Amino acid sequence: LSKDVSVLVAKAKGIPVFPLDFSMNPDKLAKRFREAVVTAIRRQTPVFVPMQLGIIDEMTRPVRPIDPQADLRKRLSLSTRFKMRHAASQTLDKLKHSRQASLYVGENTPRRLGPLLEEISERLGLFTTVSWGAKGYIREDLPTYGGPYVGEMSTANPATKRFVKSGDFVLQIGRNEPYAESLIGTGMVSLKFPGNSISVRRSERYPQGEDIEFFLKELKRLADERGYAKRP
Repeated sequence: LSKDVSVLVAKAKGIPVFPLDFSMNPDKLAKRFREAVVTAIRRQTPVFVPMQLGIIDEMTRPVRPIDPQADLRKRLSLSTRFKMRHAASQTLDKLKHSRQASLYVGENTPRRLGPLLEEISERLGLFTTVSWGAKGYIREDLPTYGGPYVGEMSTANPATKRFVKSGDFVLQIGRNEPYAESLIGTGMVSLKFPGNSISVRRSERYPQGEDIEFFLKELKRLADERGYAKRP
């Protein structure tokens, strides 16, 4: 099929079309491609990206270096950045006054953030647990790792269960909604944490978890800026 016919077929099937014309300004071209990717992720649908013939013969040039943190700031709304910074500041304040704190990682956390979570765990000295669905997100030889924690069903890790239940603060990252953690057939929530906790969940607005990523980087930055001492 020719490109024009392919576009008509895609539109007839309701598939979003994002034509790429490589004579466009590079920034506009990059924006168009990003729009295609974001649409595919958010709508959970295929997209059609037609390109002109002969593109392989076009001359190329190196891309300019990217500042990941600056790019992340651009992708987040001002209100989201403010909210995440405030949550990071609150987290450090609570850690400073807690006697026994832990970090809980749920499966709503993007797997790609595993290395960053490991950095946070070690930098702040936080005893770290995961949900069953997030097992494998954190490397198991991490000194601060305590294995999965699933509340009353944590029979395989009794020491982890005791530590979390007797603690006074938990930082929850990517935790599922409570209904996903109930004891089957009882209507009771199995996964319980101390009342003093902060929960950071991925917003539907950021399907790749950019908001969680920003929070974690801000938490690390503030810890360094304030000279936060690693927990023993």
